[in-house]
Amino acid sequence: MQGAKILLFVVLGGLLGFLASQYAGRDTTKADQHENNVAGSNLQLSDLGIDSISSLENLISSGVSKFLEEKPEAVVAALEKFQENQAKIAEEDRVKLLRSLNDPLFSQLTDPSIGATASEADVSIVEFFDYRCGYCRRAHSSIVELIKTDSKIRVVMKEFPILGPDSVSAAMISLSANMINSEKYADLHDRLIQHQGPYDEATLLALAADVGYDPAGIQAAMTNKALTAQLENARQIAEALNIRGTPAFIIGDKIIPGAVPLQQLRAAIEEARSSAAKKAN
Repeated sequence: MQGAKILLFVVLGGLLGFLASQYAGRDTTKADQHENNVAGSNLQLSDLGIDSISSLENLISSGVSKFLEEKPEAVVAALEKFQENQAKIAEEDRVKLLRSLNDPLFSQLTDPSIGATASEADVSIVEFFDYRCGYCRRAHSSIVELIKTDSKIRVVMKEFPILGPDSVSAAMISLSANMINSEKYADLHDRLIQHQGPYDEATLLALAADVGYDPAGIQAAMTNKALTAQLENARQIAEALNIRGTPAFIIGDKIIPGAVPLQQLRAAIEEARSSAAKKAN
Protein backbone atom coordinates (compact mmCIF):
# COMPACT_ATOMS: atom_id res chain seq x y z
CA MET A 1 0.00 0.00 0.00
CA GLN A 2 2.85 2.41 0.78
CA GLY A 3 4.21 1.84 -2.71
CA ALA A 4 0.80 2.61 -4.18
CA LYS A 5 0.67 5.87 -2.26
CA ILE A 6 4.07 6.90 -3.48
CA LEU A 7 3.18 6.17 -7.10
CA LEU A 8 -0.14 7.98 -6.85
CA PHE A 9 1.45 11.02 -5.23
CA VAL A 10 4.06 11.11 -7.99
CA VAL A 11 1.30 11.10 -10.59
CA LEU A 12 -0.69 13.71 -8.72
CA GLY A 13 2.47 15.74 -8.28
CA GLY A 14 2.69 15.94 -12.04
CA LEU A 15 -0.99 16.86 -12.18
CA LEU A 16 -0.41 19.53 -9.57
CA GLY A 17 2.44 20.97 -11.60
CA PHE A 18 0.22 21.01 -14.67
CA LEU A 19 -2.61 22.70 -12.80
CA ALA A 20 -0.22 25.20 -11.32
CA SER A 21 1.12 26.09 -14.75
CA GLN A 22 -2.37 26.34 -16.20
CA TYR A 23 -4.07 28.16 -13.35
CA ALA A 24 -1.23 30.25 -12.00
CA GLY A 25 1.36 30.64 -14.76
CA ARG A 26 5.12 30.72 -14.27
CA ASP A 27 5.72 34.51 -14.45
CA THR A 28 7.27 35.45 -11.11
CA THR A 29 6.80 39.14 -11.95
CA LYS A 30 3.05 38.70 -11.54
CA ALA A 31 2.69 37.27 -8.06
CA ASP A 32 -1.02 38.00 -7.82
CA GLN A 33 -1.70 36.04 -11.01
CA HIS A 34 0.59 33.23 -9.78
CA GLU A 35 -1.78 32.61 -6.90
CA ASN A 36 -5.20 33.22 -8.41
CA ASN A 37 -5.45 33.68 -12.17
CA VAL A 38 -5.89 30.92 -14.68
CA ALA A 39 -3.57 31.51 -17.63
CA GLY A 40 -5.48 32.29 -20.79
CA SER A 41 -8.99 32.48 -19.14
CA ASN A 42 -11.08 34.47 -16.71
CA LEU A 43 -11.45 31.54 -14.29
CA GLN A 44 -9.74 31.98 -10.90
CA LEU A 45 -8.80 29.43 -8.25
CA SER A 46 -11.01 31.32 -5.84
CA ASP A 47 -13.96 30.45 -8.06
CA LEU A 48 -13.18 26.83 -7.14
CA GLY A 49 -13.01 27.61 -3.43
CA ILE A 50 -9.20 27.60 -3.54
CA ASP A 51 -7.30 30.70 -2.44
CA SER A 52 -3.71 29.59 -3.19
CA ILE A 53 -1.56 26.95 -4.83
CA SER A 54 -0.71 25.53 -1.42
CA SER A 55 -4.40 25.09 -0.61
CA LEU A 56 -4.81 23.32 -3.97
CA GLU A 57 -1.99 20.96 -2.96
CA ASN A 58 -3.59 20.35 0.44
CA LEU A 59 -6.93 19.66 -1.22
CA ILE A 60 -5.41 17.10 -3.57
CA SER A 61 -3.41 15.53 -0.72
CA SER A 62 -6.44 15.12 1.52
CA GLY A 63 -8.47 13.79 -1.37
CA VAL A 64 -5.77 11.25 -2.19
CA SER A 65 -5.61 10.06 1.41
CA LYS A 66 -9.38 9.66 1.57
CA PHE A 67 -9.42 7.86 -1.77
CA LEU A 68 -6.70 5.47 -0.67
CA GLU A 69 -8.58 4.65 2.50
CA GLU A 70 -11.93 4.14 0.81
CA LYS A 71 -10.84 2.54 -2.50
CA PRO A 72 -7.55 0.67 -2.01
CA GLU A 73 -8.62 -1.93 -4.56
CA ALA A 74 -8.78 0.76 -7.25
CA VAL A 75 -5.17 1.67 -6.60
CA VAL A 76 -4.11 -1.98 -6.79
CA ALA A 77 -6.04 -2.37 -10.05
CA ALA A 78 -4.39 0.76 -11.45
CA LEU A 79 -0.94 -0.51 -10.50
CA GLU A 80 -1.62 -3.90 -12.05
CA LYS A 81 -2.78 -2.21 -15.25
CA PHE A 82 0.33 -0.02 -15.24
CA GLN A 83 2.59 -3.07 -14.79
CA GLU A 84 0.72 -4.91 -17.54
CA ASN A 85 1.24 -2.00 -19.93
CA GLN A 86 4.92 -1.74 -19.01
CA ALA A 87 5.38 -5.47 -19.61
CA LYS A 88 3.68 -5.16 -22.99
CA ILE A 89 5.97 -2.29 -23.98
CA ALA A 90 9.04 -4.26 -22.81
CA GLU A 91 7.91 -7.31 -24.83
CA GLU A 92 7.41 -5.21 -27.96
CA ASP A 93 10.86 -3.66 -27.54
CA ARG A 94 12.43 -7.10 -27.03
CA VAL A 95 10.82 -8.46 -30.20
CA LYS A 96 12.03 -5.45 -32.19
CA LEU A 97 15.54 -5.95 -30.85
CA LEU A 98 15.49 -9.66 -31.69
CA ARG A 99 14.39 -8.95 -35.22
CA SER A 100 17.07 -6.31 -35.65
CA LEU A 101 19.66 -8.95 -34.68
CA ASN A 102 18.28 -11.61 -37.00
CA ASP A 103 21.35 -11.80 -39.24
CA PRO A 104 24.04 -11.95 -36.53
CA LEU A 105 21.94 -14.49 -34.64
CA PHE A 106 20.97 -16.87 -37.42
CA SER A 107 23.15 -16.14 -40.44
CA GLN A 108 26.76 -15.92 -39.29
CA LEU A 109 28.54 -18.30 -41.63
CA THR A 110 31.27 -18.95 -39.06
CA ASP A 111 28.82 -20.14 -36.39
CA PRO A 112 28.66 -23.93 -36.11
CA SER A 113 25.28 -25.60 -36.34
CA ILE A 114 23.81 -29.05 -35.92
CA GLY A 115 20.72 -30.68 -37.37
CA ALA A 116 19.32 -29.54 -40.70
CA THR A 117 21.22 -27.17 -42.96
CA ALA A 118 20.08 -23.57 -43.37
CA SER A 119 18.39 -24.43 -46.70
CA GLU A 120 16.66 -27.53 -45.30
CA ALA A 121 15.38 -26.05 -42.02
CA ASP A 122 12.07 -24.31 -41.57
CA VAL A 123 12.91 -23.30 -37.98
CA SER A 124 16.31 -22.30 -36.66
CA ILE A 125 17.12 -22.27 -32.96
CA VAL A 126 19.99 -20.33 -31.46
CA GLU A 127 21.55 -21.75 -28.30
CA PHE A 128 23.94 -19.74 -26.14
CA PHE A 129 25.93 -22.30 -24.17
CA ASP A 130 29.07 -23.05 -22.16
CA TYR A 131 30.67 -26.50 -22.39
CA ARG A 132 31.28 -26.57 -18.63
CA CYS A 133 27.67 -25.71 -17.79
CA GLY A 134 25.81 -28.63 -16.19
CA TYR A 135 22.46 -27.21 -17.30
CA CYS A 136 23.74 -27.07 -20.90
CA ARG A 137 24.68 -30.73 -20.59
CA ARG A 138 21.15 -31.48 -19.40
CA ALA A 139 19.59 -29.44 -22.23
CA HIS A 140 21.76 -31.22 -24.81
CA SER A 141 19.67 -34.38 -24.54
CA SER A 142 16.58 -32.36 -25.48
CA ILE A 143 18.38 -30.85 -28.47
CA VAL A 144 19.50 -34.28 -29.64
CA GLU A 145 15.92 -35.55 -29.33
CA LEU A 146 14.57 -32.58 -31.29
CA ILE A 147 17.01 -33.16 -34.13
CA LYS A 148 16.35 -36.89 -34.14
CA THR A 149 12.57 -36.48 -34.36
CA ASP A 150 12.33 -33.34 -36.52
CA SER A 151 14.36 -33.15 -39.73
CA LYS A 152 13.47 -29.48 -40.25
CA ILE A 153 15.23 -28.16 -37.14
CA ARG A 154 18.57 -26.36 -37.29
CA VAL A 155 20.39 -25.40 -34.10
CA VAL A 156 22.93 -22.58 -34.31
CA MET A 157 25.53 -22.89 -31.56
CA LYS A 158 26.62 -19.60 -29.98
CA GLU A 159 29.68 -20.12 -27.83
CA PHE A 160 29.17 -18.13 -24.62
CA PRO A 161 31.97 -19.23 -22.26
CA ILE A 162 31.15 -17.59 -18.93
CA LEU A 163 32.55 -20.13 -16.47
CA GLY A 164 36.24 -19.31 -16.62
CA PRO A 165 39.39 -19.91 -18.70
CA ASP A 166 38.70 -23.62 -19.30
CA SER A 167 35.36 -22.67 -20.82
CA VAL A 168 37.13 -20.25 -23.15
CA SER A 169 39.63 -22.97 -24.17
CA ALA A 170 36.80 -25.38 -24.92
CA ALA A 171 35.04 -22.74 -27.00
CA MET A 172 38.19 -21.93 -28.97
CA ILE A 173 38.88 -25.62 -29.63
CA SER A 174 35.31 -26.14 -30.78
CA LEU A 175 35.31 -23.12 -33.12
CA SER A 176 38.72 -24.06 -34.50
CA ALA A 177 37.54 -27.60 -35.23
CA ASN A 178 34.42 -26.29 -36.95
CA MET A 179 36.55 -23.97 -39.10
CA ILE A 180 38.79 -26.88 -40.11
CA ASN A 181 36.03 -29.39 -40.81
CA SER A 182 32.40 -28.54 -40.05
CA GLU A 183 31.20 -32.05 -40.97
CA LYS A 184 32.81 -33.51 -37.83
CA TYR A 185 31.64 -30.68 -35.59
CA ALA A 186 28.46 -32.37 -34.35
CA ASP A 187 30.44 -35.38 -33.07
CA LEU A 188 32.98 -33.18 -31.31
CA HIS A 189 30.27 -30.99 -29.82
CA ASP A 190 28.58 -34.09 -28.43
CA ARG A 191 31.86 -35.28 -26.89
CA LEU A 192 32.69 -31.91 -25.36
CA ILE A 193 29.26 -31.19 -23.93
CA GLN A 194 28.95 -34.62 -22.34
CA HIS A 195 32.50 -34.71 -21.00
CA GLN A 196 32.52 -34.70 -17.18
CA GLY A 197 36.24 -34.81 -16.47
CA PRO A 198 38.91 -32.09 -16.58
CA TYR A 199 38.49 -29.37 -19.20
CA ASP A 200 42.17 -28.57 -19.69
CA GLU A 201 43.38 -28.05 -23.24
CA ALA A 202 45.25 -31.36 -23.50
CA THR A 203 42.18 -33.37 -22.50
CA LEU A 204 39.94 -31.52 -24.96
CA LEU A 205 42.41 -31.92 -27.80
CA ALA A 206 42.49 -35.65 -27.10
CA LEU A 207 38.68 -35.69 -27.42
CA ALA A 208 39.02 -33.89 -30.74
CA ALA A 209 41.54 -36.48 -31.90
CA ASP A 210 39.04 -39.22 -31.03
CA VAL A 211 36.60 -37.89 -33.61
CA GLY A 212 39.26 -37.46 -36.31
CA TYR A 213 40.71 -33.99 -35.87
CA ASP A 214 44.42 -33.24 -35.90
CA PRO A 215 45.25 -31.65 -32.49
CA ALA A 216 48.18 -29.72 -33.98
CA GLY A 217 45.89 -28.27 -36.66
CA ILE A 218 43.40 -27.18 -34.02
CA GLN A 219 46.12 -25.56 -31.93
CA ALA A 220 47.30 -23.61 -34.95
CA ALA A 221 43.76 -22.51 -35.78
CA MET A 222 43.21 -21.31 -32.21
CA THR A 223 45.63 -18.44 -32.83
CA ASN A 224 43.29 -17.01 -35.47
CA LYS A 225 42.10 -13.62 -34.18
CA ALA A 226 38.85 -14.03 -36.08
CA LEU A 227 37.79 -16.70 -33.57
CA THR A 228 38.41 -14.36 -30.64
CA ALA A 229 36.32 -11.75 -32.43
CA GLN A 230 33.60 -14.34 -32.95
CA LEU A 231 33.44 -15.02 -29.21
CA GLU A 232 33.32 -11.30 -28.51
CA ASN A 233 30.51 -10.85 -31.01
CA ALA A 234 28.46 -13.58 -29.31
CA ARG A 235 29.09 -11.95 -25.94
CA GLN A 236 27.90 -8.58 -27.23
CA ILE A 237 24.72 -10.09 -28.68
CA ALA A 238 24.01 -11.90 -25.40
CA GLU A 239 24.54 -8.67 -23.50
CA ALA A 240 22.20 -6.76 -25.82
CA LEU A 241 19.52 -9.41 -25.25
CA ASN A 242 20.14 -9.42 -21.48
CA ILE A 243 21.20 -13.06 -21.58
CA ARG A 244 23.20 -13.63 -18.40
CA GLY A 245 23.42 -17.40 -18.08
CA THR A 246 23.49 -20.62 -20.04
CA PRO A 247 21.80 -22.26 -21.71
CA ALA A 248 19.56 -19.70 -23.40
CA PHE A 249 17.53 -20.45 -26.51
CA ILE A 250 16.10 -18.14 -29.14
CA ILE A 251 13.20 -19.61 -31.07
CA GLY A 252 11.20 -17.27 -33.28
CA ASP A 253 10.51 -14.16 -31.24
CA LYS A 254 11.10 -15.86 -27.91
CA ILE A 255 14.10 -15.93 -25.59
CA ILE A 256 13.91 -19.05 -23.43
CA PRO A 257 16.42 -19.16 -20.57
CA GLY A 258 17.51 -22.33 -18.81
CA ALA A 259 17.34 -26.06 -19.36
CA VAL A 260 13.61 -26.07 -20.02
CA PRO A 261 11.57 -29.23 -20.67
CA LEU A 262 11.56 -30.68 -24.17
CA GLN A 263 7.82 -29.99 -24.46
CA GLN A 264 8.41 -26.26 -23.96
CA LEU A 265 10.97 -26.18 -26.75
CA ARG A 266 8.61 -28.06 -29.05
CA ALA A 267 5.77 -25.67 -28.27
CA ALA A 268 7.99 -22.69 -29.10
CA ILE A 269 9.04 -24.35 -32.36
CA GLU A 270 5.44 -24.93 -33.41
CA GLU A 271 4.59 -21.34 -32.51
CA ALA A 272 7.49 -20.12 -34.66
CA ARG A 273 6.30 -22.30 -37.55
CA SER A 274 2.76 -21.01 -37.23
CA SER A 275 3.95 -17.40 -37.14
CA ALA A 276 6.14 -17.92 -40.21
CA ALA A 277 3.22 -19.51 -42.09
CA LYS A 278 0.99 -16.54 -41.30
CA LYS A 279 3.61 -14.09 -42.53
CA ALA A 280 4.04 -16.10 -45.73
CA ASN A 281 0.31 -15.90 -46.42
